[in-house]
Amino acid sequence: MSKFFFIFFCTLLSPIFLFSQNCKCDNSIAITERLKELYKDKKIAEIYNLVSDVEKTGNRKCTGIAANEAVALLYYSQDFSEALKMLQRVNKLLNVACLDTVRAYNYYLIGRCYFGLSSMDSSQYYYIKSAELAEKIKAYEIQVNALSDISWNFQSFGQTAKGMDYLKKALAISIKIHDNKESGILYSNIASAYGEMYEASKNEKYLDSSLNALNEGLKLHRIEKNEQSIQYIYVTYANVYLAKKDYKKALSYCDSATTMPEVESYNKYIIYSVKSNVYKNTGNKNLALRYADSCYQVALAVAPPYQIEVTMNELIQCYKDMGNVEMALAMTEKMIKLKDSTKTIEVNAHVNELEQKYNKAQNEKTILELNQEKEILSQQEEISQLKINALIIGVLFLALLVFAIVFFYRQSVLKSKFKTLEIEQRLNRARINPHFFFNALASLQALSMEEKKSKEISEYIHRFSKIMRESLESTFNELNTIENEIEFLTHYLELQKLRSDNKFTYQFSVDEKIETDALMIPGMILQPFIENSIEHGFSSIETGGKINISFKIENNQLKVNVIDNGSGFKESDKHKGYPSRATQIIRDRLYLLNKQYKTNAIFELTNLADKGTKVEIQLPIIPKS
Repeated sequence: MSKFFFIFFCTLLSPIFLFSQNCKCDNSIAITERLKELYKDKKIAEIYNLVSDVEKTGNRKCTGIAANEAVALLYYSQDFSEALKMLQRVNKLLNVACLDTVRAYNYYLIGRCYFGLSSMDSSQYYYIKSAELAEKIKAYEIQVNALSDISWNFQSFGQTAKGMDYLKKALAISIKIHDNKESGILYSNIASAYGEMYEASKNEKYLDSSLNALNEGLKLHRIEKNEQSIQYIYVTYANVYLAKKDYKKALSYCDSATTMPEVESYNKYIIYSVKSNVYKNTGNKNLALRYADSCYQVALAVAPPYQIEVTMNELIQCYKDMGNVEMALAMTEKMIKLKDSTKTIEVNAHVNELEQKYNKAQNEKTILELNQEKEILSQQEEISQLKINALIIGVLFLALLVFAIVFFYRQSVLKSKFKTLEIEQRLNRARINPHFFFNALASLQALSMEEKKSKEISEYIHRFSKIMRESLESTFNELNTIENEIEFLTHYLELQKLRSDNKFTYQFSVDEKIETDALMIPGMILQPFIENSIEHGFSSIETGGKINISFKIENNQLKVNVIDNGSGFKESDKHKGYPSRATQIIRDRLYLLNKQYKTNAIFELTNLADKGTKVEIQLPIIPKS
């Protein structure tokens, strides 16, 4: 029966081990560096091959990291469809709690690929999933990126005020984690958003807010020495001064951005747009048309659909100003086709619905329900009866596992209680060796036979009664103050001296940092070792025995030493009851103490090099309540 249960239990655990493994990737740095080298050499096919090779190893985390890094590099090659296939394939492997950070970044990259494919509703859906998971696991950098791109999507549909809310959330998190680079970028984006809000309302206060945000962003970018971001700040300044109709400053900032090394494509788009508008407003129609056309060409490569539409409008206006009706009409037809292909109104409504659900519950399940039709269509091939059966089996395994854990836990608790009761009974029987009481009474009888011993007899009886009382009380009170314990041991040692004709002396030493009436120790924990010192260590001497008992605090623990100069013990002595009886009593006492106070009290018994025995006991510091 037991053999069958063992096999069943191993079978039960095997799928759990299977799902919980592959949470480490020791060579992630090497994978990342190799991918960067391949991208630098434009070996795109080899990048895909490397990700496939890592996937074949079966390591989920390595596969996820490799795919994420590869897509992040390939994103700028605009191969969005292939990158998306890779991400979605890998995403299935990452549904393990320990891989949540990799999965959150995976969602974010899927969102970026959909954005590159102009599928804004899908893009927003995955950005929200990424932000939600990143917030849950405190992956703040990923959360900031996802919130920023959620804002960008809203701005794409002209909902700049709503996008601004997400930018400010992202900025607050970025400042909290002291990310100057990202904070500077967010200030730049906030400035751009204020510019768009000005375009919608023509309220001058938005331009001032934009300049304030640009000033803050420029400070941080200069600290970080981020030239690309400083370049973007300059072109945004140019846009703001264009709106303020300060055309000289607008052109000046455009020129400042242009003279910087490696002008980004998107910055070129803004520079051309600003210059086109400046020359249009100053009456230079030829330059206005030239820069409007350049702006349109760059926008086709780097801008989202709504910005391409804006550049088309500017180009149409320039053609009209030049009297070129034919070109104006042709560009208008292109713009109508663009509007039809993007279906802006329907997508806009869907994005708003997702955002509303996210703000109400931030519940991934709710968002999935909103996209149920889309998910069913895209994942229909993945759903099969085999998965449903696997889920049912998994639930049954889990239920049986819970039953097994509860059963074994209950058995463990019962065994622990039984062991505790057994030890307590044994300790109550062994508080003081019964032979001591017989010997003490015999000594008292011998003392009473001698004349003029009334004082000694009275002292003997007094100390004997104190020992009896303490032994009885220790049955009910597990702890005793150091002061009371020293008093008890003094009575015990004095009685033993009377019995043995003063063949030994004793001494107590207490660290000055210890308040003996304020610290507690287990009652009678030292008596068994002192008894062994007297009965066994001093058995072969007539005089000169010494016992030193010391208390001190070290490393936040109470250390008690009992040292004698007796004959020590040999391995063969254990068969005579020494020191096995004392050590067993102490082990039992410390077991109960550790269990009650969740401590690690220990003791060590050693023979001294010259002569005698040393007992060292380490106890927790227990204040008197």
